[in-house]
Amino acid sequence: MLFKNVNRTKIRSNKQIHKTYSGKVILFKATRTLFGYKDDANMGWGAEDFTGEVENYLIEGDHMSIFKGTGAVRIAERLNWVLEEANRDLERANKLQLH
Repeated sequence: MLFKNVNRTKIRSNKQIHKTYSGKVILFKATRTLFGYKDDANMGWGAEDFTGEVENYLIEGDHMSIFKGTGAVRIAERLNWVLEEANRDLERANKLQLH
């Protein structure tokens, strides 16, 4: 999780406060890991990062190849579904407020 560590260092050096995210997280995981996180369900992201529900979504490939070809299509499809679900939830909430 090189990028996570770099971002934390940057946040600390800029004297910004690291806040924990409490919403739902969708973690796209490669089936072939490169960094030794095979036994870590959240791939190194922990309680200091988020406290909400975590949905692990496996994509065939390694850390780089999941963003190409079929892997990219699967990620796009899942993101589209999640955004559509969030939109439906928002519409339902708006209807409840109107009544």
